[in-house]
Amino acid sequence: MPRILAIDDESSCLEIIEFSLVSKGHEVHMVDSGRKALDFLMTDEGKIDLILLDMMMPEMNGVETLKHIREIESARNIPVVFQTGISSCEDNGIIKNENEYMIRKPYKRAELLEIINTALCSSV
Repeated sequence: MPRILAIDDESSCLEIIEFSLVSKGHEVHMVDSGRKALDFLMTDEGKIDLILLDMMMPEMNGVETLKHIREIESARNIPVVFQTGISSCEDNGIIKNENEYMIRKPYKRAELLEIINTALCSSV
């Protein structure tokens, strides 16, 4: 069962993510800030297979959060799927490197599942 860390400051987004992924057999851990994500990843429970990361969050945005995540040895190679509502971003798919992906909000459940499956299969 793939373990996913969902990071989003909007509780409604986290609820949608949880519903979409748990029903497909994923184990989902949810936090509402980059700081809480970093704290979670430093615990024994923080061994996960994929990070679903909102780009626009207060305090620490998605890019800043990812920078700190990559400094954690055990999280350095975890695939990350960025979520963004910014319309100027490129289409869904791979960004920067083979371990980072982008999905634009609002997205359909099938799109989310497809990009997560792609990211998980690519990291094996």
